[in-house]
Amino acid sequence: MFTCVTSPVPLFEIEVYEATGTVCSDTGASQSVGGELMFKFLKNRSQKFTELYLPMCLADGQQSTPLVQKATMPITVCRRTFQTDLIFLPHAKGNRTLLGVDFLKTSGIIMNMRKNYWYFGDKPNCRIPFAKDIPLPTNDSPVELNNSYYPTSSNSSDVPIQSNPADETETIDHHLREEEGQDLDAKERNDLIVLLNENKDVFRLGGEICKTFYYHR
Repeated sequence: MFTCVTSPVPLFEIEVYEATGTVCSDTGASQSVGGELMFKFLKNRSQKFTELYLPMCLADGQQSTPLVQKATMPITVCRRTFQTDLIFLPHAKGNRTLLGVDFLKTSGIIMNMRKNYWYFGDKPNCRIPFAKDIPLPTNDSPVELNNSYYPTSSNSSDVPIQSNPADETETIDHHLREEEGQDLDAKERNDLIVLLNENKDVFRLGGEICKTFYYHR
């Protein structure tokens, strides 16, 4: 129901109350925003909304302070549920639900755009492929829950990926410990993790001499 088909942004399968759908994610957005279909669905469920004026800056640099509506709801991703604030633009048409940095930070989700998967920070070896594009529903009724929504394969569940020990340095990604990078926001943390993995020969224990990075004292 809450389907985002825009590509190549990362897509996640989520569950909100009794409905499931595919939504976008953007590390350039500080606040999660609900789309038109999500807004209609929540109104039909008598969801409580609060009104507020929210300063906003669009990607093209335009700034405004529109009257928006905010709702708090449980968003479930791969059996983990997070209470999430979504901002809604009541008069927007055709816009998609987008999970911003606030949700990524709360959930601990880390994305690897180059390899097209994501994982929870506390389970770096449980890699889950981004969702695939699916058609938008043709009506406003909630999507029926489907047992196949939850991944069951080893590549998309909380079962660690099996790998050949000889290939371990190539198949297992580096990640930051919880206490590392605490001063970084979600985008900066994700960029650093990607950098570590693109140069894993340098950063792994006993790796080759660094030829790319220079240190100044």
